[in-house]
Amino acid sequence: MQKISEDSYLSEGRAELDNNSRAHTFNGITEAIMKTTITTDNLLERVLESDNLNKAYLQVYRNKGSHGVDEMQVESLKDYLRFHRKVLITELRKGKC
Repeated sequence: MQKISEDSYLSEGRAELDNNSRAHTFNGITEAIMKTTITTDNLLERVLESDNLNKAYLQVYRNKGSHGVDEMQVESLKDYLRFHRKVLITELRKGKC
């Protein structure tokens, strides 16, 4: 195995491997992360889309739910969500939940 001297990190920010391929460095990784754009402007709207809400409900139903602090049975959830859907979404948008 090749030894790397203490000051070798100053040379282009890379360490040379035995096979002359270059290793990724912290700088290269952070540059890649900075290039990745994550927009959260419409994240809540995407979460509240009907397809996402339906998928979430089905996942809870298939897992037979887990009683939360409200102790609602999963069998009661569908009717509750149908009746209160608009109010719940409005409160989520306003940050009240």
